[in-house]
Amino acid sequence: MLPQLNSSSSYWRFFNNPLLLLSALLHIGLLAIPIASDQQTKLPEDPKTDALTKTVSLNKPQKAGNSKSRSKPKQKVKTKPRTTPRVPPRPSPAYQPVRPSPVASQSPVVSPSPPEQKSANNSPDTDANEKDSSEQDSKFAELQNQFVTQVFEELTASGGNESFGTAPSDFPQPEAFFTPASIAAYNPADGAIDLLPGIINAPRYHERVSPADLYPIVQSISAFQGFQFEQIGEYGGGPLYAAKKGKSVYYINLVKVARLGKGSFLVFWEWNPLKPPA
Repeated sequence: MLPQLNSSSSYWRFFNNPLLLLSALLHIGLLAIPIASDQQTKLPEDPKTDALTKTVSLNKPQKAGNSKSRSKPKQKVKTKPRTTPRVPPRPSPAYQPVRPSPVASQSPVVSPSPPEQKSANNSPDTDANEKDSSEQDSKFAELQNQFVTQVFEELTASGGNESFGTAPSDFPQPEAFFTPASIAAYNPADGAIDLLPGIINAPRYHERVSPADLYPIVQSISAFQGFQFEQIGEYGGGPLYAAKKGKSVYYINLVKVARLGKGSFLVFWEWNPLKPPA
C-alpha cells in the first residue's frame, strides 16, 4: 500500500506543478532532438564513407594504372608532332652552305685571264699582219704556179714529149711525192691522188728522156734565163737542183721512171724537200 501511495503522490505533484511539467517537456524535447540528429547524421555518413573507401581501395590501382597508361599515349602523341616539325628545319642548314659556293667566286677570277690573252694575241695589228701574210703567200703561190706552167708549156713546145698517163707505181719512191692514204686508195680509172705539201702544180712525165738529158733542156728554157742552177742533193730517187735568181728560188727534182726504159719525172718544189718547214 505504501509504494502505491508514493507513486500516486509523485505523479500528482508533477501534474499539479506547471513549471515542473514544462521543464520535463523541455528536457524530453531536448533529449529527443539530438538523438534524432545523431541517428540521421550517422546513418548517411557510414554508408558513404564505407562506399568511398571500398571504391578507392579497389579502384586506386586501376585508376593509377589507367591514369599512367592513358598519360603515356598522351605523351607519345605530343612527341610525334614535335618530331615532325623538327624535320623541316634540318635541311635548311644543309642548303645554306651550298648557296655561297666558292666555285662561283673562283670562276670569274680565272675567266678574265684567257680573254685578256686572247685579246692581246688577236689584236687588230696581228690580225692585219696575218691577213697580209696570207694574201702575200697566196699571190706568191699563184706566181709560182704561173711560172711552172710556163716552163711546162715551153718544154712541150720544144719537143719534150710530155705525158700525163702515169701512176704512183711508176715512181721509185711514191711516198716521197704522194700521201700514203691516196696511194693505197689509188684508182687508175679516175687517176685521182693527193700530192704532198710543197709540190707546185703537179709532176710531169717525159717519155724517152733520162734525167741527165732532161736537165740541160730545162736550163735552156727562156723562163730560166738569168737563173743559176746547183745540185743540192738527191730526193725521191733522183737529183735535186736549186734554181736561183735574186730572191726567187725553185727546187727542181728529176726522177727516173721505175719501169724499164727511158723516162723522167719533172717535179717543182716550193721549198727544199730535204729540209721541209716545221
